Amino acid sequence: MIGMPILDVAIGLSFIYLLLALICSTVNETIAGFTQRRADMLKDGLGRLLQDTGLRDRLYQHPLIRGLGAKDGKGPSYIPAQTFALALMDTIRSTGEAGSQETRRAAADADSPDTFRKRVASAGNQDFQRAFHAVVGESAEIRKALSPEGPASDTAPDLKKIAAWFDSHMDRVSGWYKRKTQAWVLGLALAVTLVTNADTVRISRTLWENPTLRSAVVESARARAQMERPEEMVPLVVYPNPEKPTAGEPVRVHKDQTLTDQERAVLGQLMGWSIDLGSRPREPGAFAWWLLTHLVGWFLTMIAVSQGAPFWFDTLNRFINVRNAGRAPDERRDKTQPVAGTQPS
Repeated sequence: MIGMPILDVAIGLSFIYLLLALICSTVNETIAGFTQRRADMLKDGLGRLLQDTGLRDRLYQHPLIRGLGAKDGKGPSYIPAQTFALALMDTIRSTGEAGSQETRRAAADADSPDTFRKRVASAGNQDFQRAFHAVVGESAEIRKALSPEGPASDTAPDLKKIAAWFDSHMDRVSGWYKRKTQAWVLGLALAVTLVTNADTVRISRTLWENPTLRSAVVESARARAQMERPEEMVPLVVYPNPEKPTAGEPVRVHKDQTLTDQERAVLGQLMGWSIDLGSRPREPGAFAWWLLTHLVGWFLTMIAVSQGAPFWFDTLNRFINVRNAGRAPDERRDKTQPVAGTQPS
């Protein structure tokens, strides 16, 4: 196949970018776990959803929500939509019961529209009231859920409206979190690039000039391509079932993506500072060119790695599929297979 060395270099670069992106992803998720970024973003998103931080804080004290948090008292990083709906209705009901004497006297008639409006008004500010009424209206099911007897069944259609409202907003919160995380990923890509001296220009030259190393890298890339596709690991929630657009599930915050010994050996042969610094030129003009090529190579690596591991996993598989479609001229044919146009003896 014409141009096979070029394709092998492309496979090698995609493989290196994938490994570096996996390192960035692991470091990013570790930092996110320590700093509680997901939990903080979720809390901020709920504040925007409810338009009332006081109501949000009371909601976080509800046993259904508090039980989802970490043992150290930190808030949860994911709340199921149905749990949110039940906790919100119970928080509104409890706030109404603890409100004014007028509201408490009306508790016996909690199914009436007037009492329903008073309970919602006692729970949050006007922005929340407008949003809540826009979602559920003044249905009898919701009024029943706010009655002193407690929430209605979790299969009530109007509770599903609240759950859908929550899931729709969480989808936007995931987008905010992803955009915010991109800045972290870019910074981590720069750090990993400089620490490992991952110079795209030098890596490409090494792969092109060393057929033996290039072949070993391609074989390692084949092995990695057979593994499970890495996850994005940046949204707060994903929607895996297209038939249930409101059935959100939390992402796996951390997944073991440890590099194999062979992959670490490949990185050691293509990157590093020791050999590179020892071979740097001393003449000013030559040193300036050496530095310029490194700056270009580092920049290319940083931009490439910031695209994420899923992107380079898919790209690597495409290149491998193209390579599998033909055989390099210098690859020996399997003699156990008959030549096209002949019959096996």
